Amino acid sequence: MIRPQLGFSRRNLLRRLHQYSSAALLTILDDPLVDYVERTSKTSQVNQFSSCTVTSPTLFPYVAVSVKTLNGDIFREMKFANAVEIYGLSHALESFSMLVGIFSQAKMHAEVRHLLLDAMVFDKGLHSEVVRFSSGSITPLQAYGDLIKALVDNSMIEDALEFCLEAMGIGLEIGVPLCNSLLKCFVERNNVGVVRSLFEYMKVFGPSPNIYTYTTMMELYTKGNTLDVGEANKILVEMENHGVRPNAVTYSMYLRGLCKIGKAESAWEFLKDLQHKGLEYDNYCCNAVILGFCRKGELNKALTVLDEMKKCGLSPDVHSYSILVDGFCKVGNVSEAWNLFEEMHRRELMPNVITYTSLLCGNCNKAVS
Repeated sequence: MIRPQLGFSRRNLLRRLHQYSSAALLTILDDPLVDYVERTSKTSQVNQFSSCTVTSPTLFPYVAVSVKTLNGDIFREMKFANAVEIYGLSHALESFSMLVGIFSQAKMHAEVRHLLLDAMVFDKGLHSEVVRFSSGSITPLQAYGDLIKALVDNSMIEDALEFCLEAMGIGLEIGVPLCNSLLKCFVERNNVGVVRSLFEYMKVFGPSPNIYTYTTMMELYTKGNTLDVGEANKILVEMENHGVRPNAVTYSMYLRGLCKIGKAESAWEFLKDLQHKGLEYDNYCCNAVILGFCRKGELNKALTVLDEMKKCGLSPDVHSYSILVDGFCKVGNVSEAWNLFEEMHRRELMPNVITYTSLLCGNCNKAVS
């Protein structure tokens, strides 16, 4: 890209801007035009600058104000596309790149992500140019990372995946947290194909899956339209083979999956095995099994799980009791539901809307019958 020549070296200005103390930057900051820009920017009148009497329209006063205040609101309002229209692509790109480098050094990651996203929306190919124009202030890995995060935050998931794979393809080591974020987004969209492909890619080329990666995969196979307990079980086996210990969240998802396909008894045996082996489990695990038995109408077994919680030191929570209250009301045993309701009060647990609704419906049905 050929950059137009002005009366001073933009390359030198870029270098000095990053130093924060250069004479060139101080000169710009003291320019009356900067004060004008700063005043008009406070009233969201960015476009007024284009009508100012200047020999050659330039974004540098805006850059200087943003550096002076460490605030990118001017460029948030202006938008990269508008800057290109008024000042030309080369100058807009260099000015935005300056701020990317400066804000990156100042740890202003939200501003960096916004600027990168703004340029990418205009043209995906500008991403590498922003890195080049920043003169080393931001590395390719940082730029890709910030852009991918910005795309994820703005629900532009397909674009985020494209840049993630592009970064991996040129040898950049994208961190596992970022890959996990992408996996999570595609799981929420029930995009099984993409999730599986990215998961397999991570296993072959890196970064290696961690507990959060596997738990995200467990979520995929234990929910809604993507429920597949067989695949969920494979995740547990794979975790064991790779020395990754599941946590209570992983196990609770697996238990819910078993109960969703009517295997409450298997879930109960699995939970007891966790307890016997001293593995991690919590209220969510127990509540999943309680709900599984209640859905099958096996209320006595559900009570057994509740009693076992108390014996092993877990305190049943409002959800534990609400599930049971609802279960007993649905089979017409309102008296037992009231007993559980009273036990909640003794344990100083505040009933929720499900508890009250279940009792109300249970009493109404009893009165009608």
